[in-house]
Amino acid sequence: MAKPAGKNWAILLFSLPFAGIGIGFLVLSIIPTIYEWHQMSSWQEAQATVVSAELQIFQGDDSTTFEATGHYQYQVGGNSYTGFRLGIGGGADNIGEWHQEMGGKLRYALDHKSPIGIYYNPDNPAEAIVDRKPRWGLLGFKMIFVLVFGGSGAGLLWWSIKDHNKVIDTPEARDKPWLGHKDWASATILSDAKAKHYVVWGVTLLWNLISSPLLFAIPAELDKGNNAIYIAAVFPLIGAGLFMWAIKNTRRWLSIGSTPLTLDPYPGSIGGQVGGSIETNIHYSAVHEFPIALSCLYSYVSGSGKNRSRKESVKWHTEGFAQAAPTGRGSRLKFCFDLPAGLPESESKDQRYHLWRLNLKSDGVAVNINRNFELPVFSTTTSSRDIHVNSISHPLAQERRDEQITSVMDMQQIPGGLELYFPAGRNAGSKLGFIVFGLVFFGAGMGAGAFGAPIIFPMIFGLVGGGMALGGLYSLFNSLSVRIGRDGIYSQRKLIGLTIGRQAARAADVLELRIHKGGSMSSGTEHKTFYSIRAHLINGRKITVAESLIGRQAAQQAAEAIAAFSGFDCNTDIVIRGQVFADRKKAYRARNKQ
Repeated sequence: MAKPAGKNWAILLFSLPFAGIGIGFLVLSIIPTIYEWHQMSSWQEAQATVVSAELQIFQGDDSTTFEATGHYQYQVGGNSYTGFRLGIGGGADNIGEWHQEMGGKLRYALDHKSPIGIYYNPDNPAEAIVDRKPRWGLLGFKMIFVLVFGGSGAGLLWWSIKDHNKVIDTPEARDKPWLGHKDWASATILSDAKAKHYVVWGVTLLWNLISSPLLFAIPAELDKGNNAIYIAAVFPLIGAGLFMWAIKNTRRWLSIGSTPLTLDPYPGSIGGQVGGSIETNIHYSAVHEFPIALSCLYSYVSGSGKNRSRKESVKWHTEGFAQAAPTGRGSRLKFCFDLPAGLPESESKDQRYHLWRLNLKSDGVAVNINRNFELPVFSTTTSSRDIHVNSISHPLAQERRDEQITSVMDMQQIPGGLELYFPAGRNAGSKLGFIVFGLVFFGAGMGAGAFGAPIIFPMIFGLVGGGMALGGLYSLFNSLSVRIGRDGIYSQRKLIGLTIGRQAARAADVLELRIHKGGSMSSGTEHKTFYSIRAHLINGRKITVAESLIGRQAAQQAAEAIAAFSGFDCNTDIVIRGQVFADRKKAYRARNKQ
């Protein structure tokens, strides 16, 4: 288990100035302005004579501000008074046109010797003001500082003093470690959807608060003939789009519900099963599909300094479909997976740790859901009490695997075996992404060299990026033809129609077919792992008979079909990083000697 986390004093100290700025604007400016406006609502009207009027202009490096000044005389109860206050608040600014309009109003009254209206305090007639209304544009601008700085500071302050310790140190937890974690202390597990919901609104509000000053600046700039300010209007428009996105996300959240997951067994079991049921508000329909995936992942921090990032690698992965049943509020989704022994157990979050993630995702027209659950999975070798149908055996799972296999492989039965063909362009989407990433990497290296960076940068970036791009192009444009059966195995590899390799083996030289785990791709919390099927020969060589298969179940299904029609033995254990099966060779040779 990870060590208990303490308060983050560095973040606490960092947050205090931000919170202070927000509180300062609120307490020293915004609240006094609202209070004065309320108090002045009972002030009396009077006429005043303008004595002086001036509009001061202050030119800065990147902005121009204005301040209207002047004074006036008025009489109350036969007594004469002089007033200097023009509006609530003071100081120069360029928010709106208030100063320009007030300066123009006073100058006109002074030049034409015409009176102006003022308001005075009946309890103290020496107190007077020309405009007692709040400047809402200026208040709105100040509220940005309150919400952005004060909100950020308060949020960081709360986070720094919040108890982040998920570990519960009890005697019972020492024997049952899942009870030592707050999120796993019961069989009910919540998804990460609520946290994502808050992030969506946080990003939306922050963007709109930062870009909202443009709403005050755009009209003034247009009056000056600065039509280029229209370009800045894209930022408030993006903010409006973010609001629509956040509202849509909220509506989806409410329509689906919090989706609590109840584990059965609890905890999930290595060498046993991971299963349970998920409660949703989704209206039940027999046509709804609910794909579900379970992954064992290794999470680690890569890089250093500002280049540090958290990454995940797949240790084990399986996919299937949940069984849906109607409930009084919506649908209950049941799932169950068998787990082999020897897999890593769940660990508390740390610099490096193993985790088990369940992903429920359906992006159809009728149902759009994407929820992730981090599950406690330990070596208890227990099975589900109430769920007896494995999710990988769901008819839809079988159908999806068939579609995936046929999308990359053409299988034809021939006399004595099979003929397999893997065309160029299979899994094109993932390979195109690899090519683009490699070209961007290569271009960054060449650009760095062009701008005078040390030669090591274009060399490393160019070699790595160029290698990735070339590897992606090779994967995209090569094809593989295989004949496998009682006469043995023959394979031919082509690149853009040109033969670049051949392999052959007699049937007597083939030990067995094995599934090999290849590379993987990640997008957010979703992962794809690629598999190939190879024939292992007596002399230690291997011949690829199938490749580009996505997912362990699809690879096993393809391997079993190839074995059934070719007559070769198939071992569906996964080979990782080119394991050598010397023990199986020895056993085979021993059988032949007998």
